[in-house]
Amino acid sequence: MRKIYNERHLEKEEYATNLDVLRELDKRTELNEYFSTMLQQLEAKETGVNKVLKIIHYYAKEHWFYMTDLALDAHEMIECDLLLMTRAGIYSFEINDYEGVFEIEDSVCKLNGQKFDGHPIEKINQITSQLKKDAVKNAVQINIQGAALFPNPHNEVISEQKNEAIEIVTADQLDNYLKRIIQEEKDYNGPAMNRPMHLSWLGQIDRHFPMQPMEVPTGIHQHLYKGIVCCHCGSFEINIGDPYISCACGMHESFEETIVRTICEYGVLNNDKPLEVYNLLHFFDYQISKDDLMKALDKHFTPIT
Repeated sequence: MRKIYNERHLEKEEYATNLDVLRELDKRTELNEYFSTMLQQLEAKETGVNKVLKIIHYYAKEHWFYMTDLALDAHEMIECDLLLMTRAGIYSFEINDYEGVFEIEDSVCKLNGQKFDGHPIEKINQITSQLKKDAVKNAVQINIQGAALFPNPHNEVISEQKNEAIEIVTADQLDNYLKRIIQEEKDYNGPAMNRPMHLSWLGQIDRHFPMQPMEVPTGIHQHLYKGIVCCHCGSFEINIGDPYISCACGMHESFEETIVRTICEYGVLNNDKPLEVYNLLHFFDYQISKDDLMKALDKHFTPIT
C-alpha cells in the first residue's frame, strides 16, 4: 500500500500543529475546559488514525493507496482523516479514539455524559457528499463510501441516528469491515478505480491551505511555568549538570539535547515570534547561561535574514 502525499504532510514536519501547541501548554499550565476538550479531541484523532493505519497495513494490498488530511472545499474547509483507495473505489473515514460511552442523539454528541463539540457522522457524511459532487463535476466515475471509525476497544458508541450512507464501525467490527472491503474488491468486475486519472483527480480537489497553528492567548502566556521540564515525567524538579540533566524519575538527558528541546518547546508556544535570546533565557527561567544558549542556537538553528 502506498501513501499519496500532499503539501500539508511536508508542512506538518516543519511547523507546529494545534496538537503540538496544546501538548506544550498542558506541560506548563492547567488547561481550561475549552483547551482541555480540544486537546482530548486532537489526541483521540491522532491515536485513532495511527491505530487504523496499522490495521489497514496488515490487510492492505500492494495496489491500494491511502491519503491523510485530504482538505475539501465545501463552502468551508473540511478535512478527511483518512481516505483509502482500492480498485473498487474510495472509502473515506472519520476516526476518533474515544474512551467510555459516546452518544449521538438529536444531533447532539456526548462523551461520558458531557456534551461534545463535533459530530463525526455529520462530518463524514459531508465529506463523502463533497467527494461525490467533485467526482460528478470532474466527470470521474468512482464508487465512494464513508464510515465513522471508533477503534478504541474501551469505547461504546450509542447512536439513534440512522444514516444508510454512513456506517459506524467500532473496534470489535474493524477487522470484519476491512475484510469486507477486500471482498468488495474481489467481487468488483468494472474498470479499476485506482488508476493515474483517479490519483490526479484527488490531487486536483485537495485544497492546500497554509498551516496556521493556534496562537496562545496573552493571559495564558503570562502564567506559564518557566524552566526546563523533564522529558519523561513532566516534572520541573530536575538536576542540571554537565553533560547530563537528570530527574528523580530516572531520566537522564544530555545537557545539549535538553537545551535544544526546550528551545523547540518555546518555538511551539511562540510560533509567531522569532527566537530572541532574552525571551529564551526568560523561558528557561535563567537555568542556563547565555553562552550555552548561544552555542545551541549557532549549532542547531539557522538565522532568518
